[in-house]
Amino acid sequence: MADKRIFVVYGYHLDEKFAVEVGRKLGQEYIDNVGVKMYDGKRPEPYTADSLREWSLRSFLRKNFPFDYAITLHDCGPKIDEVRKMEQPAALFFIYFRKGVIPPEFRIKLEDYTIVKRELYSRKNRKLDHPPLCPFFEADFRDMSGKYDKIDVEYYPGFISLDDGLDFLEGMIDILKTE
Repeated sequence: MADKRIFVVYGYHLDEKFAVEVGRKLGQEYIDNVGVKMYDGKRPEPYTADSLREWSLRSFLRKNFPFDYAITLHDCGPKIDEVRKMEQPAALFFIYFRKGVIPPEFRIKLEDYTIVKRELYSRKNRKLDHPPLCPFFEADFRDMSGKYDKIDVEYYPGFISLDDGLDFLEGMIDILKTE
């Protein structure tokens, strides 16, 4: 079975500096069958995070097709103060979108990976009282063409280090490539 092709996009929201830095670091590495690119699609003027439309991202992805998985990197950016007030903030979460059913064995593999990483980061960063890493899976028939699966990774700076954020992404890519 051939490795799956993965396309990672960062910089969709310009104020999400942590996600941009993770994307840049990943882009400096060579990983077979993985493309990494800063979003350079349409941005409305004046730019606000709320003014961007999902269609511009879909258009950007179509321009860079073919691939099996698209991963978009985000972080809570300027909303970090709101996140800190949450009772159980997450260090990161990801949402896995697929048009159709996600195979249970693949879902379990990603969930198990998340649990292992959560324990590792908790031991490394005791001072952070490390919050959870949360996977979410959903079918999204509105947004998906069926040609590729899309994963949004949302980081919460201050609850996860840059190195751990990159490490988590690289491990996720390894799982996806062999799915």
